[in-house]
Formats: sequence, C-alpha cells, structure tokens
Amino acid sequence: MAMEARLSMRLSQRVVMTPLLQQAIQLLQLSTLELQEVVQKELLENPLLEEVPTENPEAPEAAAPGEAPAPTASTTAEVQPLEPPPVDRERGTDDLPFDLTAVMFDDHEERSLVAQEDRDELPFENMVRSVSSLADHLDEQLRFAAEDETIRRIGNEIIGNLDEDGYLRAELSEIAERCQATLEDVEKVLALVQAFDPPGVAARSIQECLLIQLKSDPNPDPVSVEIVEQYFEDLTKRRYPDIARALKLSLDRVMESVEEIMGLEPKPGRRFGGSDSRYIVPDVVVHKMGNEYVVVLNEDGIPRLRVNSLYRSLLRSSGDEARAYVEQKLRSAVWLIKSVDQRQRTLRKVTQSIVKFQREFLDKGLPYLRPLSLRDVGEDIGMSTWRRRRACSS
Repeated sequence: MAMEARLSMRLSQRVVMTPLLQQAIQLLQLSTLELQEVVQKELLENPLLEEVPTENPEAPEAAAPGEAPAPTASTTAEVQPLEPPPVDRERGTDDLPFDLTAVMFDDHEERSLVAQEDRDELPFENMVRSVSSLADHLDEQLRFAAEDETIRRIGNEIIGNLDEDGYLRAELSEIAERCQATLEDVEKVLALVQAFDPPGVAARSIQECLLIQLKSDPNPDPVSVEIVEQYFEDLTKRRYPDIARALKLSLDRVMESVEEIMGLEPKPGRRFGGSDSRYIVPDVVVHKMGNEYVVVLNEDGIPRLRVNSLYRSLLRSSGDEARAYVEQKLRSAVWLIKSVDQRQRTLRKVTQSIVKFQREFLDKGLPYLRPLSLRDVGEDIGMSTWRRRRACSS
C-alpha cells in the first residue's frame, strides 16, 4: 500500500471556553465570602478597577477636564471601543455574550464538546471537612460500647456535663438522681467513659486526668504513676529532690518520669475546642412580608465596582504598547463588573423560581416539600431552546 501526503480542508465547529468565559462561570459558583475574596484580589491586581465609595455609591467619580464620567456596573456600556451595541431593551447592555443560566440548566448532551475538555478536579485538601465536637465523638463511642438503655442514659448525662476541656463538672450524686440510678452504677459508667478517646476525658481533676492517661498505656511506668498518685503536690511545686528522696531513687530517674508526665495532655478536649468557628453566611435571604415572599440578595461586603476614568486618557495619548495594556485591563475590568452583576441577577431569578415551586412547603412545612429538578427551574426562568443555542454559539 503506497503512502502519500495530501492537503485537505475540513470545516468544524466547537465550543471554546475562553479565560474570561471561565471566570464568569466560576463567579456564579462562588459563595458570597469567596466572591468578596475574588473581587478584592482583582482590585489589587487591576489598576483600572476601583470601588465606589459607600457613602455615595450612586455619585460618579469626578472625571478629568473634558472627559466623561467613568463607567460603573450600570454604565459599563459607555466604553465604546470594547462593547458592542445593545441587542434589545430587555437584556440591556449589562449582559454577557452568553447566558450563565445555560451553564446551570443545559443538557449534558448539548454541551458534549465542552464536557470533553480537560478540567482541573477540585483538590482534595480544598474540601471542607466536618468537624465533630467532643460530645459527638464520645456519643459515637458510647453507642458502640453499650447497648443497655440505662448505661446509655447515664453515659449521655455524663457526656452532657463535660466542659470544653473534657472535665466532668457535675457531682456523681446529681447524675445518679437525674438518671434515677444508684451511685455504684454511675461510677461504673464513668469508668467506661473515662476509657474512651481522648485519654483523660471525663476526669474530675487534673490529677485524675493524668492518672487516666498514664494507666491507659499497656505498660505504664510505675514511678510516674506513683508520683502522680502520692506526690502530686510536690510535683506541681517542682520539688523534685524531695520526691527522689521519698522514693529512694536517683534524681535522674525521677526526672525521666517527670518528663513523661509533662508530655501528657492536661486538657483532653482541646482538639475538639471551638477555635475553628464556622459561620454560615447566606447568599440569598427570603423574607415573608404579608402573604408574599421577598427575595433579598446578600451583598454585604461585596464592593460596587467601576472603571477609573483617569486611565481612559491613556487610550488616546499613549503608545501602542501602553494602549494594548490599558485595553486589556479595561476589558478585564468591564467583564468582571458585568459578571458580578449577571451572577446576582441569576441568583435572584433562580431563588424566585424555587420559592414559587415550593410555596406550600414554605407556608405549611416539611410534609409539603415537593421534588424539584434543575430542568424545572431552568424552564421556569426562561431557558428556551433558542437561548441554549445562542449560549453554545457565543
């Protein structure tokens, strides 16, 4: 079979995800706090972007002599060299050259070319981990350790009376009275809970906490145990020579045990503490006013952006290299302003649609929650076939 070289021409179409398009799609997926970080980063990197003063957000910046005011989120279409004329009055000049809702509600088969592109997977370390509290951690161990309801009731009462450091702050007699159990039963359950992880939990004093940790070792050091049991006051006051004379041991041997004791955890609940506080900030809030539900976007902390008018003069007075740089930054700034505005309008439309579908659930409660798919919401907010085709051809 002979091999030969030929020239051929083939016409094909494919969807290209430009960097600006990817940025707009990513903005839609960000939470309010993440969007604030992105906007603040762009304000630092793009000299053409600036924040509208909060005391007078509607007033445009004072322009240089002979120049028009700088464009804001509502007037970005005034940048003539970069923006096409408006298509229609309904969508206005704020629209992107694609519809972000198509990314959310379009069919996978209609976006097959985009789906075939290589995309970076979300790094595992970026996933939010579920932080369990000390009580949850102990409750789980209690469920596996005991099946008797009385033991579980007493155990839950003990766990519920632990402070954030893991110490028991209730008298055993009080627990016995509340659980209607004997003091001996409470002591047995307390010994069971003290054997849980983390070692030293449910202790009533730091001395008992240290003893529990020492005895949890399969081969505990008898000298360390004796020091904590019999000479704890001398240990706290660092009278190590007195301890050595009382035990008839060398000072070096006693210091080995002291080092082991100092390596123990005096606060077993420390790693379950509330230092890693997580606050939930909603992107959208739904208020009931009379018989209607009002959708309010959370825009706290999201700065209002506009383009600095001082840089517009550089487009006419600078050389080709500087002009190309300013045009690139100006295009990026206008795109970001429009993307943020499009994100807010998309969130509002989607939330209003959900409220409409789930009206009975909001009025009457959980039994009236109805199934709802992305396609239902997409069709409700106007995702028709021609708009899908327009989004794919952009």
